[in-house]
Amino acid sequence: MKYANATRGTLIAALGLLVTGFPAAADARPRIETDSSSSVVQDGAGIASAGQIAGSIANHLTGGTGGTGTQTSAAEATGVAAGDGAAPAGTLWFNAGAMRVDDSHTGANYDGDIYNAVLGYDVALTDSLTLGLAGGYERIRIDTKYNSGTLKGNVWSIAPYLSYRIDDMLSFNATVGHSWADYDVTHTVSATGSTNGKRWFGAANLVAEQNVEAWRLSETLGYLYVSETQDAYTESGVGALTVAESKRHLGQIRVGGKAGYEIPTSFGHVTPYLSARAEFDVNKSSDVVLTSGATVSRDDFGATFGAGVDGSIGGNMDFRLEATTEAFRDNYKAYGVSATVSLKF
Repeated sequence: MKYANATRGTLIAALGLLVTGFPAAADARPRIETDSSSSVVQDGAGIASAGQIAGSIANHLTGGTGGTGTQTSAAEATGVAAGDGAAPAGTLWFNAGAMRVDDSHTGANYDGDIYNAVLGYDVALTDSLTLGLAGGYERIRIDTKYNSGTLKGNVWSIAPYLSYRIDDMLSFNATVGHSWADYDVTHTVSATGSTNGKRWFGAANLVAEQNVEAWRLSETLGYLYVSETQDAYTESGVGALTVAESKRHLGQIRVGGKAGYEIPTSFGHVTPYLSARAEFDVNKSSDVVLTSGATVSRDDFGATFGAGVDGSIGGNMDFRLEATTEAFRDNYKAYGVSATVSLKF
């Protein structure tokens, strides 16, 4: 328990440092001035879309709260207990989720849905080290109300990942990925256009996990970085625009915790849980400004709260159900649901 208290103290100290010592830094470049639907949506829905696959991977590997879901430990997720190399070595897992986003910035408001599916496979090379590869698909459907238009996107991603168990309590996981996106836009009066995007993302998390009788507790300190470039394009139809290349990025420090209570069942166990994660934007692009003067400005601080249940069926199947909501960012809200199934071999 002394180690657990020290770990919690370290994470709390890190949280204090983040709040007082790491203000968000925007680009020195001039603000982007555009009426492009894809550029306006990019900072909100685009970042949410990018974070889903990284969050799915992190939650498969650890007890963290990134994005959608939770898992007990990196070793347990692959069927390998710390110090025991005789368990199953491979895990195939699948995550499916949906997120509702709602941005109410005056003169730049939009809402819509993001659907995602992630398939991954990993192998425990040693008692401590796990390597894996995940692929994902995202379907973006947004109504850009400010210009009576729509934005539709299809995004394919690939992401290798790893997890390393430091000791019985601490583990580290990381992923880096690349995405290919196709976007179609419409808006007043009858303008239509299409563009392609390329996205890089990466995430790293340090996780501390403790079991106190039937309680399952974890704390996570992590960092997420997303960068996306959308190609220049020319629309057609009445009201058509010529849109310049758009480059956007966001770096975010995340501090989270999760508490669950394990309940034995006839088929294994279930663990209802609650989670919370503070999010600090520390490196991001300058604001998007429409030619009308409306500004799309993202707050530097936000939080994600979650509730769900994870469980085990027999010795080789795990499952997870979760609902999340984002809070504390003015003019922006997001709600998500997800389900994950893991099969050990």
